[in-house]
Amino acid sequence: MSKPLYVLSQLFYPELISTGLTLTELCEGLSEKNLNIHILCAQPTLNKNQKTAPKHDRYKDISITRLWSTRFSKLNTIGKAMNHLTFALSLFFYCLFLPQKSQLLVLTNPPIAPLLMYFLTPLKRFEYSVLLFDLYPETIVAAGLCRSNNPLVLFWKFLNKGVYNKAKHVIVIGRCMQDRLAYYYKKTPHNIRHIPIWCDNKNIEDIKSPKNFRKIWNLENSFILGYSGNMARFHDIKTFLLTAKRCLSSPDIQFVFVGEGYQKKWAQQFTIDQKLTNCHFLPYVEREELSALLHSFDCGLVSLNNENTGL
Repeated sequence: MSKPLYVLSQLFYPELISTGLTLTELCEGLSEKNLNIHILCAQPTLNKNQKTAPKHDRYKDISITRLWSTRFSKLNTIGKAMNHLTFALSLFFYCLFLPQKSQLLVLTNPPIAPLLMYFLTPLKRFEYSVLLFDLYPETIVAAGLCRSNNPLVLFWKFLNKGVYNKAKHVIVIGRCMQDRLAYYYKKTPHNIRHIPIWCDNKNIEDIKSPKNFRKIWNLENSFILGYSGNMARFHDIKTFLLTAKRCLSSPDIQFVFVGEGYQKKWAQQFTIDQKLTNCHFLPYVEREELSALLHSFDCGLVSLNNENTGL
């Protein structure tokens, strides 16, 4: 068997939301190419009633090791930070015992995971690549959680310079993000690779579920604008709701928001205050129902705040 590629990410199957889904699909594809994939992840936290998953597991020829961490709700800022910190500590100590010169792919979930390479690589001589789904600490600054001159932010950026310059590859998912990384390189970046974000086209095109969501929602004769996924701080949900307010005079136009996230409670309260009867909020669907869900939309919505461009 080939040398294992250790993938470090807090989220992975069965937590098939956001990074968890995208990374699971990526690793499924890599394992089909006969790569020896070994995932180091945390226990799922999305569902409070979620049973503890096996510590050692296999999924479609992918080896999974789930490390200990706290499992607070990701909708609680302090709880989410504790989940990040405890998982990062578990990850650090686990990696101390990996073989010398191991190959690693490190994601930005938790945000401080790439920083571990600054301290581990001199000891273990890891060959690592960093996959940037989010650019930290810039994302935290853009969210207003820290000032750009905060000592912690400045120290984080200092460590990033060492991590990015020593990485075999720094993989970005957008051209704007690639431009943002110029700050971390003294010379022309030599190891940045731009790989646009991907999705499982086949899973979307092939409707595997018999569910008729339009019928379930009683919106069979409506034009549906649908949002599916995380409603995080950096998503411009407000613009969609203001648009819905302007569309109240056209009752055949309906807005459906499927998912969870930091802004969901605020968005629900906004629709109550503004009497937006054309807005509907629903929980995540199962992965096998995703294609049927997306096919129920006449128009799909995506968003990003201006200040998060490239992050």
